[in-house]
Amino acid sequence: RYEAAWLQFAAGVCQSCAPTVLAFDKANGITVLEYLPPDQYALWKDELLAGRVDVDLARRVGQRLGAIHQASAGSQALAQQFDTAEFFDDIRLSPYLRASADKHPDLAARLNTVADATKQCKIALTHGDVSPKNILFNRSTGEPVFLDAECAWFGDPAFDGAFCMNHFLL
Repeated sequence: RYEAAWLQFAAGVCQSCAPTVLAFDKANGITVLEYLPPDQYALWKDELLAGRVDVDLARRVGQRLGAIHQASAGSQALAQQFDTAEFFDDIRLSPYLRASADKHPDLAARLNTVADATKQCKIALTHGDVSPKNILFNRSTGEPVFLDAECAWFGDPAFDGAFCMNHFLL
């Protein structure tokens, strides 16, 4: 349900940056999205792996995310709707920061402090899984389209940028 709600909110901020949610069945957890044909949309990850780096696309990704973050910042309604901090901790903070803390006891206090602070931060609506594997781009316009927002959470928008950049560094 959070993925469909994030996609709908994002599309309301920048129409072309999320696929249209055609149907959502809350009882069964099924979301139906519009079909984005591969001849019109490419996966950013595939482009990067092929050695095709488009700095303008990276800029547009950041601009669209920034617009979504700004449009949602401070919204009490969205904070209540996306009150998913425990789930977010389970699928994002624990596998990365807390697992690293377990492997590196000398850094554990710092890593757990960052994880706790991130979990407590409530600034804006955040995608939570911004990576090149979850971003298509329109081959004609170059506009990014965000997918797979199942990690959506009302939290620290810096996480989206950091999570995406992490994929470039590793």
